[in-house]
Amino acid sequence: MPRTLLISTQCFFPSTGGIESVMYCLASQLSQSGENIIVFADDTRQPSQQDFDQAQGFDIRRYSGIKPLRRRKKAADIRDYIISQNQDNSVVLLTDTWKSIEFVETATFKKAVCLAHGTEISRHPSLAKQSRFKKAYSKASIIVANSRYTAGLISPYIGDQKNIKVVHPGISIPEIDLQLQKTTKQELENHHPVLITVARLEPRKNHQSIIKALPVLIKTHPEVLYIIIGDGSEQSSLQALSKRLKVTRHVRFIGRVDGTKKYAYLANSDLFVMPGIVDGDDVEGFGIAYIEAGFLGLPCIASDAGGAPEAVLHNKTGIVCNTGDQEQLEKCLLDLLCNPELRRTLGDHAQRRSKDFIWQYKIQEYLQQLNL
Repeated sequence: MPRTLLISTQCFFPSTGGIESVMYCLASQLSQSGENIIVFADDTRQPSQQDFDQAQGFDIRRYSGIKPLRRRKKAADIRDYIISQNQDNSVVLLTDTWKSIEFVETATFKKAVCLAHGTEISRHPSLAKQSRFKKAYSKASIIVANSRYTAGLISPYIGDQKNIKVVHPGISIPEIDLQLQKTTKQELENHHPVLITVARLEPRKNHQSIIKALPVLIKTHPEVLYIIIGDGSEQSSLQALSKRLKVTRHVRFIGRVDGTKKYAYLANSDLFVMPGIVDGDDVEGFGIAYIEAGFLGLPCIASDAGGAPEAVLHNKTGIVCNTGDQEQLEKCLLDLLCNPELRRTLGDHAQRRSKDFIWQYKIQEYLQQLNL
């Protein structure tokens, strides 16, 4: 007899990336493994949301309005569902962050699981926020962190440290369009080497450090190209920086693209670069983009900020630089660009490792840790 899992999350849509994509993949994989899934999620305001919801093999219930009211309404509906099932104590609750479990009454659940990703935890929270963290996490029987770094962030707010489990998130097998791969290769044929970043254009992703390195790289690689996939608030400043450094010919802003186009660019690139930094409370909790790049045989350059060193293994699947060290970053870039054999070796290791992250395998790790 299938068990029932109630999933309380914020945005639930595969194209949104990050935490939301993880929740979508978890729900899909758990549903495919025979679990009865009911998702309580925010309204995404996406035009295709209704078609998406109807195409899933499980129930999705949407909520709109201001955030505090949405969370309380979801919590109330979860309570009402449990009551309607005569306090069925075999039901499991899975939430995306502490915010989604904060108002839920969890006493009647067989198990209440809260995920932690790092980006939702303030590094220097107020006393009031600390109290909210502790109260919310106390409602969870298990907290699943996406990295050891994230586990360290949340540990001060968890009474029993044995309740913290670490599971790195998974990746979906990319959809490859061979014709698109061919046309993308033709588009880039006059550029070599090709660097690429796939990420939102925000300060912590540190696109600016790669643009700043281009004048140095051009001296030995005059046809180098830096591809930036993604959108965000930093685009205008990054474009202005490219113009100021006179490297606009070497930077291409692609914008936000679908999966097949993204993978076409990745497959025709030489090096994935995302040397993140800490921007206030904003830091990389893990960095699944590194794993996706590795799946296509790309070595990566990351920084030692947050959980990135768990996604990129130094001198094994890529290079990990000191956060904010521009000189070291430029040396790492030159070392890899001037050594195709090293790039191939690191890329081969990254590709082999990435296969362990495919969701159909990764879901077993979640089930094991959750003891489902």
